Amino acid sequence: MLESATASGASTAVGAGEIRLDFSEAVSWLRLDDLVLKRNGQVVSWDGQGLETEDGIQFRITNLEELTGTAGDYELSYEPSGDFQVEDVAGNTAGSIGFPTFRFIVVKGDASANQSDTVRVAPGSGANEVQVFLNGTQIHAFTASDVGQVIVDGLGGNDTFIDELPSGLKPSAGIFYRGGSGANWIEVYGTSDDDIMAFGIDHITSGADEDARTLEFVNVNTVTLISSSGSDDITVSDGVVVLQNGQNLWGAGSSLTVSGGIVYTDGGLVNFGQVTQTGGSVSVDNSIELNTNITYSLSDGTFYIPGNLTLLSGASFSQSGGNVSVTTLYADGSYSLTGGVLGVQSLEISSGGSLSFWGGDLAGGFNNNGSISVGGGGTRSVSNYSVNYGTIKTYDTNFDFQNGFDNYGSYYSDPADNFFTNLTIGSSGYLLGGVGDRFFVSGNLISHSTRKRHWNTIRAELHFVGAGEHVMGITGVDRGDKGAAYIKNFAWGVLGLASGAGLSLVDGDDVAGGALYVDRLVLADGIGQLAAIDSGGFNIYYNADAAENAYLSGLSYQLTGGGWLRPSYAGAAIAGAEDVTETAAMSGAAGMPPREEVLDKETVDPLAG
Repeated sequence: MLESATASGASTAVGAGEIRLDFSEAVSWLRLDDLVLKRNGQVVSWDGQGLETEDGIQFRITNLEELTGTAGDYELSYEPSGDFQVEDVAGNTAGSIGFPTFRFIVVKGDASANQSDTVRVAPGSGANEVQVFLNGTQIHAFTASDVGQVIVDGLGGNDTFIDELPSGLKPSAGIFYRGGSGANWIEVYGTSDDDIMAFGIDHITSGADEDARTLEFVNVNTVTLISSSGSDDITVSDGVVVLQNGQNLWGAGSSLTVSGGIVYTDGGLVNFGQVTQTGGSVSVDNSIELNTNITYSLSDGTFYIPGNLTLLSGASFSQSGGNVSVTTLYADGSYSLTGGVLGVQSLEISSGGSLSFWGGDLAGGFNNNGSISVGGGGTRSVSNYSVNYGTIKTYDTNFDFQNGFDNYGSYYSDPADNFFTNLTIGSSGYLLGGVGDRFFVSGNLISHSTRKRHWNTIRAELHFVGAGEHVMGITGVDRGDKGAAYIKNFAWGVLGLASGAGLSLVDGDDVAGGALYVDRLVLADGIGQLAAIDSGGFNIYYNADAAENAYLSGLSYQLTGGGWLRPSYAGAAIAGAEDVTETAAMSGAAGMPPREEVLDKETVDPLAG
């Protein structure tokens, strides 16, 4: 039985290059003279064509370019003459094994030389009807099941082929479109059906069968896919594909998979339910919003947006590889970065948004009003100046701010090495760190914090690294040398100065009576480095119970600026101080208290007799 007939578009000429006939089993006595080709009902005589087969199953009628180079409605039928008929291995003849007529249509542009033409195939008004239009004029109308293939030749000019057919109306052997010379396009319209479409370098498939190429093409610059109301499954593996929203949205259940090629899309609302990019390039012409409940997964390739990317509330973007380049990223939803590079001039995280930073690189800075989690081990880095008004929590991962950081919210290290050039803490900001947490500052640390009930660094380490002058703003209250003075008073477990470093203390809140409390004072250049500390009139208290402070001999030292370095036997008080996890729980883990809450600094020493 004849299973299929397919006309292959000629690679360089108009019309069909050959027709392939596929039988279900080997047949014999098939002759070219018994096959009749008609155009618009008129017989087209064979003239130099051949009928070839190697196995008796697949046959090819070759050298058809000249016979089918004229536009029209073609029909290939089996009309045997003489005593021989095609038969299968069992001796059944064509009448019993079936040899249906194969019908295909050839459409040509260029009524005038190098004319820019538009060919459109669309559903007709009747059930299962297909219409073909050339430059707005209907030239064919047929029942979908009657025509096996459509071949379109644009010839010269800048031509466009428009496919508006749902999968159920597409020809069984597909459509072949040759753009010809000039810049040529294809527009494919999704429908209200749930379509499955796959885009390659020279073909589009519809339906679940990846081998069923419903549209093949050559000499085409760009394929544009127009949105639909259905829930479509779209894949792009090669070529250049444009996704255009037009006036409609993609169905919420739609999915897009990109493994290669280049995908362009306009800056409208993308309503896909799932986008998976494993390669290739996705490029937006300006700015774009990812709608609620969309999930974008990027593991390789590039995602380029010259404008802004907005993740609406409920949307999520997961990047495990590849490169993202965007001017501003507005995260009302969630962004997960575990690999690749996120290149952004500004990452704006709203109060309901989040960034999970567990791998890859953040080439840019952020302004966080939501939550940021940092993990994955190793070191995460932020290249540009950043600001936090929300919550930041590290999980056994080092965090490196390479260009300045202002904290007006909660910063919780658990445990980690944290690197800063210049670190500024606003009045509403606070730091949380315990044993194993180290804060390295190569520039200045200016604190204006009043969040003493939420700040806990009594067991964390602060190191000023690099030679030269460093400035530290303090907001602790001078409560004298009693050990309890360390509690809820912005104390540090370690204050360290690198070799050649100097330190100047300044008032962080313009309230008289400030002091700095440290468990251990670590001076790389030894006791002589005390001369490099300008107290600014504030006292520094160190724990005389700590063995690391033995070099200070439990003595007091006059500092430049009028303040003193004084001993405090605070070992018991520090040992019994609230653990950072308890402080974090009280403050909402890394949850910031209301900004309008104002905690007045104590100006009277509650420990004074």
